[in-house]
Amino acid sequence: MGFAVHTTEMAIIIVGMMFMLIGNYLPTVSYQFEKQTHPFYRGTELSWNRTKRVLGKSFFFGGLLMLLIVLFSSKVAFGIMLSTLVIVIINVLKK
Repeated sequence: MGFAVHTTEMAIIIVGMMFMLIGNYLPTVSYQFEKQTHPFYRGTELSWNRTKRVLGKSFFFGGLLMLLIVLFSSKVAFGIMLSTLVIVIINVLKK
């Protein structure tokens, strides 16, 4: 077509949008569906609701972060991703 397309940026945008869609859909999955698809699941309905809520937020904000990273240069994007990973690890180890 006569113009350059940055395939890595396009791939990051598509994956980020998919993460955001999964993050929006995940909280709507019912506990009964999980019990039917994974018969060895031993968690309670309360734990499933908390887990899917946290996972949904994580997927959504992870996808949003991926979309924002496309706007920056590769060095800045690497710094953002690395600092986000460190923050997540610190929060997980606190609990």
